[in-house]
Amino acid sequence: MRGSEMNFFKNKISRSYFQYLKENPQSLLARIYGIYTVDMAGYAPVDLILMAHTLQISGELERVFDLKGSWVGRRVNVNPREKTGGRTLKDNNF
Repeated sequence: MRGSEMNFFKNKISRSYFQYLKENPQSLLARIYGIYTVDMAGYAPVDLILMAHTLQISGELERVFDLKGSWVGRRVNVNPREKTGGRTLKDNNF
């Protein structure tokens, strides 16, 4: 998360977001458990969001993707015409 995104969330939408989730407990919006800044010597600080997994859907899903925004090591070998059989696909499979 970039600093501008962190500031936008904290200053503009966080109150509305948490109020909405409180009023709509069945919402499929991802739950945010925490927002953290990791600051290590020799590296630029990185802002991270810890979110709940959102698969609250009953029934069978054909495909599930884990999207990280990276191209490196982000493919699972699977036939695109078949269901994934519970395997999570990655960015390059999308």
